[in-house]
This record gives sequence, C-alpha cells and structure tokens, in this order.
Amino acid sequence: MEGETISLVIVCISAIISTSYCYYITSRIKAGVFRLLFVLPVCALFHAFPLFFSTLHISCCVSIFLAWLASFKLILFSFDRGPLFPLPSNIFRFICFTCLPIKAQQNPKPKNQIPKWVFPIKVAIFGVVLHRGRMSPDWARFLAVMATFIVSGVGHERKLSVNGVCHWSKNNETMTEITQGETISLVIVCVSAIVSTSYCYYISTRIKAGVFRLISVLPLEIVLMLVKLLVFIILGCDLEPQFNEPYLATSLQDFWGRRWNLMVTQLLKPAIYIPVWRLCNGRMSSDHARFLAVMATFIFSGVAHEVFFFTLTFEMPTGEVACFFVLHGVCTAAEIAAKRTEFVRRWRVSPTVSRLFTVGFVVMTSGWLLFPTAARSNMLDRAANEALLSIDFFKRTFDEWLVVFPSSYKKWHVQLDSLTNPCRSLILSRTIFLLLVISVSYCYYISSRIKAGVLRLISVVPVCAFFQVLPLFFTSLHLSSCLAVFLSCLASAKLVLFSFDKGSLFPLPSNIFRFSCFTCLPIKAQQNPNPKNQIPKWLFPIKVAIFAVVLHMYDYKQYMSPVVLLVLYTLHVYLELDIALMLVKLLVLITLGCDLEPQADEPYLATSLQDFWGRRWNLMVPAILRPAIYIPVRQFCRGLMSSDWATFLAVLATFVASGVAHEVFFFALTFEIPTGEVACFFVLHGVCTTVEVAMKRTEFVRRWRVSPTVSRLLTVGFVVVTSGWLLFPTLARSDMLEKLANEALLSIDFVKRTFYSFWW
Repeated sequence: MEGETISLVIVCISAIISTSYCYYITSRIKAGVFRLLFVLPVCALFHAFPLFFSTLHISCCVSIFLAWLASFKLILFSFDRGPLFPLPSNIFRFICFTCLPIKAQQNPKPKNQIPKWVFPIKVAIFGVVLHRGRMSPDWARFLAVMATFIVSGVGHERKLSVNGVCHWSKNNETMTEITQGETISLVIVCVSAIVSTSYCYYISTRIKAGVFRLISVLPLEIVLMLVKLLVFIILGCDLEPQFNEPYLATSLQDFWGRRWNLMVTQLLKPAIYIPVWRLCNGRMSSDHARFLAVMATFIFSGVAHEVFFFTLTFEMPTGEVACFFVLHGVCTAAEIAAKRTEFVRRWRVSPTVSRLFTVGFVVMTSGWLLFPTAARSNMLDRAANEALLSIDFFKRTFDEWLVVFPSSYKKWHVQLDSLTNPCRSLILSRTIFLLLVISVSYCYYISSRIKAGVLRLISVVPVCAFFQVLPLFFTSLHLSSCLAVFLSCLASAKLVLFSFDKGSLFPLPSNIFRFSCFTCLPIKAQQNPNPKNQIPKWLFPIKVAIFAVVLHMYDYKQYMSPVVLLVLYTLHVYLELDIALMLVKLLVLITLGCDLEPQADEPYLATSLQDFWGRRWNLMVPAILRPAIYIPVRQFCRGLMSSDWATFLAVLATFVASGVAHEVFFFALTFEIPTGEVACFFVLHGVCTTVEVAMKRTEFVRRWRVSPTVSRLLTVGFVVVTSGWLLFPTLARSDMLEKLANEALLSIDFVKRTFYSFWW
C-alpha cells in the first residue's frame, strides 16, 4: 500500500505539471494542429498513468478521469472547442476542469435538478448490493424482482397517466379507450416484469454474484457525485450533472445521449459525431450521414472501452466490449430511423413500457457482452472486495474511536465522564439532538398559529430556557462551548427576535430544515453577495497551518515569557473560532446550496474598535445585538436626551449586555463563581468605543487622520493587551486553554492514526 500511495502522489504532481504546461501554451501557440502536437505528449502520459496502480478503484478512476476524459478535453482544447473553451479564469480552475469529470453549468435550471434525497438512497442500495455475497439466492431473486417493479412504478407514477390521457384526448376518444389502453399497458408491464424476473433468476443461478452489475454503475455515480461536491466546495460554481437518472430512459437515444455519463457524450459529439456527419453530409442524404455519424461514435466508444478494459485487466481483448457498443450503435440508429416513420408517430408506446424495454435491453446486452469480460478477470470480485474492505476499515476506525478516544483523554488528565462511557455519551447526544429538533420544529410551527408579539415570546421562552441548560450535559470543552455559543447565546437571541418578526429568522425561511439550520447554527443567508469583498480562499489553509503550529507550541509553554503566552492564547482563541465557523459554513453551504454571510472579516485588519466590534469580529453577534439592544435603547433615550448621547448610551448598553452574556457563558464552561473580569473587559471596550465614536466627530480628528497601518497596530494591540489583562486570566485559572489545546491535539493524533492505519 505504501507503493500505491507514492504512485498516487507522483501521478497527481505529474498531472498538475502537465496540465499547467497546457494552460500556459495557450498564450504562446494559436489553436490548430500546431497546438495539438504540443498537447499529444501530455495525452500519451495520461494513458500511461493507470499502469502505475494495482488497486482497481484507483486505476479505474485514473483511467477514466485522465487517460480518457482529460485526453479528449485537451485534444478539443487544441482547436478551441470542448468544455475547456473558453479558457477558465485561472490555472486552478483549468486543472480542475481538465483532470476531473466536471463542467461549469452556465444556466442552471432548479426544476430539472435531481432531488437531494436520491443520493443517500443510492448509497444505501450500494451498501445492500455489496453484501449480496452474504445473502441466499432466494433473497437475491426477491430483490431483483422488487427492483424491476420499482422501476416500473416510478415510470407509471411520473408520466404514464398524464401522457396517456393527453394522447387519447387529442384523438377525441372515450374513457373506455383510455381504460383499454391502460389495460394493454398493464399487460405489457406484467409480461416485461416476468421476463425481467426470469432473467434475474437466470443470472443469479448462472453468474456468481450477478447483482455485481449494479456495482459497476452505483460506485461510478457515487464517486462522480463526491467529486462534484468537492469541486463545488472549492470553486463555488454550479456544475453540470454527470448522470441524469439513466434508469428512467425511454429509449436508447435518450439513455446514451441525455442520461448516461453526460461528460462522455459532450466530448464525443464535437470530437467524432459532428466531424463524421459533416464529412458524409455532402456525399449522401442528411439522414444517412446522421446514421453513419452515430455508428462511428459508438464504434470509437467501443474501441476506447476495449483499451480501458485492457489497462485494468492486462488480458488480450476478445472484442466483446466493442461488439456491445457496435450493437447499441446499430440499435440506436435503427431506433432513430423508426421514430421518423408514420407508424411510430401514430402509435406511441407509454413511457413505462419504453423504460422497461430500454433498461431491460441495456441490462441483457451488458450481461451478454460486457460483464463476461469483467467476470473472467475477477474485476467485479475485486471491486466488491475493495469496497467492502473500505467499509470495514471505517467501521473499525469508528469502533477504535469509541475505545481509544476516552482512554486518550485519561492520558491528558481531562475528566470527561460522558466520554468514558461511549454508550452513555451516544445515547445522551441522540436524546439531546431529538429534543433539539422537536423544540425548533415547535418554534417553526407556532409562527403560523400565534402572531408576533408578547404572546409568541411567552411561547418561545421555554425553548430558550432549554437551550441554556444544554451545555451542562457535556464535559468536553469543545462540545459544551459550541452548544453554549450556538444555542444558549445565538439561537436564544434569534428566537427572541423572531417573536417580534425581527432578526435573521425574519422573513420566515422557506422550509423547516432551513429554519432549523438558521436557528441552531451561526449563519445567515446572504441576500446580495459581493464577489469583490470575498475573502481569498488560500487564507483558510494558512490559518489551519498556523493553528497547528500554535497547538504544538504549548509543549514549550514553560520556556515562554508572559508576552509570548499572551500572543499564543490570542491566536489560539481567534483561529479555533474562525476555523470552526468556517467548517460550519462549508457544511451548510453543501447542504443548503445558498450563499452565506461571512462570520468574520479578518479582524486583525481592523482600523478602530468600532471597526473591530461592528464590522469584523464575529459578525453574527453584532447582527443580533443591534436590533435586540442597541436600537431599542437608542430609541428610548432619544426622547430624554440628544441624539449623540442616546447613541453613546446605546453602545455602552450593548457592551454591558455582551459582558453579562459572556460571564454566563464562562460560568457554563468552568462552573466557577464569576469574578467580573470578563464583564469589565467588555465594559472597558464599550467605554473606549464610545469615546472613539465621539472623537471621530471632532474637527481635530477629521483633519488629522492616522495612517491605516498605525491604527491597525494600535487597535489590535489594545485588544490583545486588554484580553491578557482581563479575559485570559479567567481562562488560565480554570485550565480552559490547556483543555482546548489537549482536545485539539488529541483530534489531530486520531486523524493521523486513522490515515496511517488506512494506508499501512
């Protein structure tokens, strides 16, 4: 496995270098044959990459992603065609779009998107299929029959009734004829189901683990979906789907052209189909030219698949794979010709029947010509064994985590009663999660029953009280602090504002899932995102690296001066909070697919205390405190004093409320009597911010402005010094910082052990 890892690293580096070379030659060489000559060595190198691996999954992915798709993309790119034209905006996007089976989506259509619940269902089906070897043949036949009827039911439910009624109503027929048509369709469905069931019985008795045919489809679709998710996180752009539910295809043309492995279709169309059609169009009729172009595309695909199978099995090609694609090419061309006849136009088959015939034909021809090649070389067995090995590894890792994690905490002398008993911890977590879901759902549904005002507030207060006690159930500092911040502070404040139709939960989110996410997590949907103000993506890995260095510096704490320790503590608190919030944002971005407002805006660049607390540090808190404290106090005081004094008192009241909330937060984590230092820290910053706001309105400050560099140094220095004076002593006395560091180091060690055990 060590050699496999080294080969994977070498291939990745070589692919990046080769793709970068192709990116930069576009500015040196014009599109045409000359650029193609410079690209061909890279394509040849990509075809050699799969030979470096013995693991079937890795060699298969490298063969599909690089040897096949990337080579085609680069050849089309040589003539300014294909998915790489127009040229992506930067080299990173070019590398991703070249080496991965993805393409940016220009005009996404939400109505045509596949429901998100389909993907976990496919993963579950794949897990069942992998355990086929542990089932009896009777169970396998039962699952095959059920799958056949499910496909039939899906087609019937989605399109049969609507299309059947529309078809007969156009011909002004009676309801009796509709019933007869449905009866005929039902008979055909039953006959097709019997034939499919007999075939399933045949493959279950003749071919070992015949359900492995699903293994060739589901892993490919799951891997492509995971790649799409990964690139979506990194690039943040919409990507075209790789599959479009091929089991719903109503014809071979629909299956190969619009549903199965769409990236291949998009590459073969400009590379083979269009050139052959143009070449033949002047020498024969347009229809004959189109049929020849279809045949040429399938023949080329068959040859490419023969080469692909050879790189995986190292066995001499038998021609069966090529014959499979030639057969489908002939049938697809005949199908296109038949669709243009008057008979087919007048007598259309219902979608359910056409789906059954299409999918049945693909499955039967695959079992006849495609899968025997894979079966003879034990490819399907190897694929199943590797997948099962990966699942067993993750199970083993999880079991190890349940055993090792508590014992490691004992090693660090952290008394975590909830983690020393994993079963109790899991039961407690599930119970709290269930109560949390019930509480948030209750708040969501009362909005339609109770109008905004005091009555809704009274209904919400018990939920807020429940959120306050949730952190007390955990002794892990990270868990309790996250619950205290996310639920006890932010979620409670959001629900109080929601009682009066204010805050980030107003207007009401479109569904209960979004409402739960926006309530329980420190996020807010972004209405008008400004790309110019977005933080560069390369900053996040730099922060993670700095955070890792800070954690390991705690081993040398006894040799550090108080000033260095102060800087270390400040970096630790800031980086851990920023990284945790960024990970939450990424998770919700994947789940909800909407733009979210940033949680922080590089607070170390603040030029004043007003800029630090109002526009850069923990932006969700100012967004809550502004409508909850600042605006009501300012409106109340405006009737009693001048507008400036009302603003100053509102600022001071906001900081006092924040100080009291932080005292409660620290008490929930340390269970120590508050000393008032944390509240004094926020009161001091409130006074200084008020003075700063007043000073900015004087003529002297308007005329003599300090340079941004000096103001940044003074602002960040003041925050760090006052934190070391009033904030961090409370954390140091209760050993909170050491506990945070120990838990973070323990998590890193766990990830390292997991990675090493996976590869070695």
